[in-house]
Amino acid sequence: MRPVLLAVCAGLMMTVAGCAEARPESEEMVFTAEDDPVVLAATAKARETLPIFWRLHAAEPEGYSAFALKVGLPTVTPGNEEHIWVVDVVREADGGRGRLANTPHDLGRLQAGSPVTFKDEQISDWQYEKGGKLYGHFTSRAMMDRWNAAQRAEGLALFAPEPLEAGVQ
Repeated sequence: MRPVLLAVCAGLMMTVAGCAEARPESEEMVFTAEDDPVVLAATAKARETLPIFWRLHAAEPEGYSAFALKVGLPTVTPGNEEHIWVVDVVREADGGRGRLANTPHDLGRLQAGSPVTFKDEQISDWQYEKGGKLYGHFTSRAMMDRWNAAQRAEGLALFAPEPLEAGVQ
């Protein structure tokens, strides 16, 4: 059972780039097992609904912003994976590219802002902002009970009531 590292960054949830330069006080690393059923179910739902993200991302409708993907990247520690937010996403045939939105924990020389490429199967979550609320964040929502009280409060304030926007399919 490989450990999986998930970054929890309260500032990142707000703007996606809020953690870009330095690891803030509110950012914590959350470790989970690769076979964690809660995370696996959330990742499956995020992947199932990924076409919604890609359609909106391509259309760039007015009032939508902060498009980002959470991508699992291999760590320096052999056999592990770090799931980290990627911004400035560009869709490619079998994946995409972008740059890291926050400071990685175990990705070697990569840092916030570093360019990365990824395959579709590496995507574990997605987000966009509309009307001051974040949609998506399936894995974040699933793991909120593991966050500290301040992070939970911030997540509840930032997330839309449901991960999927009503009427958007």
